[in-house]
Amino acid sequence: MLYEAQYDHAIIFVGCNDDHKPCFASKRSITGYERRNLSGSDKRYSFRLENSFSDVVHIFESPIDLMSFQTMQKMKNQEWNKDNYLAIDGASLIGNDISHSEIPVALEWFLMKHPHIKVLVLHLDNDRAGLETSEKIKYHLADRYEIQDCRPKHCKDINDVLARKVLSHQIITR
Repeated sequence: MLYEAQYDHAIIFVGCNDDHKPCFASKRSITGYERRNLSGSDKRYSFRLENSFSDVVHIFESPIDLMSFQTMQKMKNQEWNKDNYLAIDGASLIGNDISHSEIPVALEWFLMKHPHIKVLVLHLDNDRAGLETSEKIKYHLADRYEIQDCRPKHCKDINDVLARKVLSHQIITR
């Protein structure tokens, strides 16, 4: 599910279908700003970590945020893999009318494939696109799911929260 690119050492996040065939790949640079999906990627199969025993799914815009959240759970000595975790591959604006908007295809597909899910925990970015994607999800799904909005309050995204925690810990321990 995670690979290192040989040429530039970027991280490749892979999402597979039910037959474990790779159908989605997202490349993220560790030294620069490259962030893109590889050609032919099907967003329905975006990066995710599944636990069929849990009825909770944590939703993130990117795999980096998903993994940052799990890292923070480990740092707090909490179970970091007890639920389902889904990266929806970005966020989008509502447009003119929320009733004509759609939920992210990765989330729609995940929920269709996992009918036992009862709780959606949103960890989307603290920006306009993240807010509006959260609103679309609530608008379209609040009648079927418990939805918790856990967007970062004082940071751009979950990865920024982790980076600040690590930095403050380094300052304290020096």
